[in-house]
Amino acid sequence: MQPDNVELRSGMPEEFRRQVAGIVYGAFRQKLAPLIGSPEQGIAILEAAIDPAFPIVAFCQGQPVGVAGLQYSGRNFINPQRSEFTRQFGWAPGMLRFVMFRLFALAYDQKDMYIDILAVSPAMRGKGVGTLLLEAVFQTAREKGFKSVSLEVVDTNPDARRLYERVGFVAQHTYPYPYLRNIAGFSASIKMVKPLSGG
Repeated sequence: MQPDNVELRSGMPEEFRRQVAGIVYGAFRQKLAPLIGSPEQGIAILEAAIDPAFPIVAFCQGQPVGVAGLQYSGRNFINPQRSEFTRQFGWAPGMLRFVMFRLFALAYDQKDMYIDILAVSPAMRGKGVGTLLLEAVFQTAREKGFKSVSLEVVDTNPDARRLYERVGFVAQHTYPYPYLRNIAGFSASIKMVKPLSGG
């Protein structure tokens, strides 16, 4: 069922940067907190890192309620800023966190459009916002000439995997990360691919 009163926008107006950062942090808090700290620190880091040209944002009553952050053509939705890490944590700890987080946010040269982040605010989850965002990503990818869309989902998020499978994603490869179980709460990441048809 399509959610009522939800509008999708390609790109993010600057005035919503902090709210979108908050949605991302809230959705991935367990995974992100070890690297980017408390909500106050993490949201500040994400706010500085967002490339406003690379999300599709869902709005309800004029406020952002969901975001699909994209990666393609060597550019990424999240571009961590070293200065913000050192401001939040000090020079040496900030540099270490920056280097580690940058590994998670690298933009890869790939043939498909990659969904780096799909996040929906708690109040709007289960109302079809995620599906709406995915359909918008598929349309954007077709318009830009991509033949497929890919993403990764962690092994501890079966609800997200079911959503992706429902809209046509197929698991392609599993990357084990057993050392991350106690740090980030997951031990594997599954790459999923959605072939696109038509234009």
